[in-house]
Parts: sequence; structure tokens; C-alpha cells
Amino acid sequence: MSASSSRQRPPAASSSSKSKGQGSLAAGASSAPAATGTQESEKQHLLIIGPNGCGKSSMFRILGGLWPVYGGTVKKPLSSDIFYLPQRPYLSLGTLRDQIIYPNTVSEMRAKGKTDEDLLDILKVVQIEHIVDREGGWDVQREWRDALSGGDKQRIAMARLFYHSPKYAILDECTSAVTLEVEKNLGITLMTVSHRPSLWKYHSYVLQYDGQGGYVFTKLDPEKRLALQEEKQLLEQKLLSVPKWQERLAELKAAKKQRELAESTTV
Repeated sequence: MSASSSRQRPPAASSSSKSKGQGSLAAGASSAPAATGTQESEKQHLLIIGPNGCGKSSMFRILGGLWPVYGGTVKKPLSSDIFYLPQRPYLSLGTLRDQIIYPNTVSEMRAKGKTDEDLLDILKVVQIEHIVDREGGWDVQREWRDALSGGDKQRIAMARLFYHSPKYAILDECTSAVTLEVEKNLGITLMTVSHRPSLWKYHSYVLQYDGQGGYVFTKLDPEKRLALQEEKQLLEQKLLSVPKWQERLAELKAAKKQRELAESTTV
């Protein structure tokens, strides 16, 4: 995903790319993320999926500037254009206001022309505006990681995202559709790691790691993928019953053999 590719036309809807041996970010980030970058510039959101340990979160941490690149090449927009929303949002020391505008200072917020009323409007969007009165106002200081519930922390992180309103947002295991609904009005392009089928419909492309060093990048058809997911789950449930069926079949065969043996002895 390079800054120079931000005006490139995305490939045709039927396009799909497959690769082997380039699924890890350290060795292959130049291929998978670079391929997806031409899509992200056109506000076609990217869903990234794959088994645990395949490198999804590692890739996002590198794109977000949290981890260095030890090998390969990563091309991406300016760091100021990317906002990383981790699974567990960081809460800074300071006021309630500071939690929304982090890493900005109050003076930087004012310089942007933002006011506390603007922040309150953002909190209304993420349905947590009551927290200002509940906690005692914008200037109250607490140990926020302990004072806020898990749900409050997630929504504070969403509010932080909307405050900064970057070109690109990296969502690591996003747990709510609120973020994805609201971004439509903000023009933020999303790169999301999530296994929740309810979030698939918000994305245009999917990058799927196979956990063996390979990946598939293709256009996402949420309805078709959901149907395949349901069929897969149904088949998995049926497969769980196979040992019981095999056991029952063995019992029936044994009963039949005993009956045949008894009949032959009687004759």
C-alpha cells in the first residue's frame, strides 16, 4: 500500500491473486499489503482473516508503526494518514478529554479548531455521551484503564478514531459495527481483522492467510461467503456425529451377525 499508488484504478471485480510463501509480513509484506493498497485508496475496505498466529496483527502493528520491519519491504501512506485501533486500546494518563484526543494535546486540539462541544458530538455518535457527566466533566483525571469498563474503552477508542478522522484506519479485531457504520460519513478507508460474519458486508475485498505461508487476495462477496460459512458449519456439525453413526453401525452389524448365527444353530 504505497502513497504513490493512491490514484491507481482497482483491478476488475473478478480479479484474484494467490501466493505461496509470502504470507508472513516480515518476508512477504511487500506482496500482500502492496496488492491491497491499490484498493484501499479507492475507499474499498479490506477484510483480513486467517488462523491464529498467521501474522494478521503483526502486519497491522507494522503498518501502524508500532513494530519495525526486519525484512522485506513495506510501502504505505504517511503515518499521519493511518490510525491504528488495537484490540485493547491504550488509555493515557490525564483527563477524560485527553483520552479522546490522544496523542494530541489540548493546545493542538484547539489549533485544529476543535472544541469540547465537538468532542461531545463524537461521543454521541458512539453512544457514550453520558460518560462526561458520569465521570465529573472533561477535566477530571482518573486511572482510566481501571475506571472504565471494557465496552467504554472500546467506544473511547472509536471516538478517538473519529476525532482524528484519518484517511486509513486499521481495526484489529473490531468488536462493533458502530465504527463501520459511522465511517461511511467520514470517508475513512478500513483495514479490518475480524472473524465476525456480521462485519463482512462492510468490506469490498478480503485477504485470507492460510497459516502455511500463503494467502489469497480477492473481491469479497459477503452473501456468498456467509452461505459457504453456514454450509461449512452444518457439515462440521454432521461430521461430529460420524463416530456415533459408525458405532451404531457396528452394533447393528454385530446384532445381525448374532441373529444369523442363532438362526443357523436352530436349523
